[in-house]
Amino acid sequence: MYDTVEYLIGNENVARYKIPLSNALNEVFAKHRAAYRLIDGLVVDITSEQEIDSIQNALDSPDKFAPVSEHLAKALRLMSDRQVN
Repeated sequence: MYDTVEYLIGNENVARYKIPLSNALNEVFAKHRAAYRLIDGLVVDITSEQEIDSIQNALDSPDKFAPVSEHLAKALRLMSDRQVN
């Protein structure tokens, strides 16, 4: 199911709805106490609002911190990989 959510959020036809759709899905995840949240279009195993806000703020930071943002984006992709054993 989470792979389907990532696919839908990443679809070009849904791009303009990405943020409101992500917010709505995160509300559903929280309501049902899912251990996952959507961050930057990826489903990750994070439920703390502080963690989510910190990661999102760092990803949205200015170009001055581009290397840090790239590092966090890669870490987020790896954290969202549910195929790793």
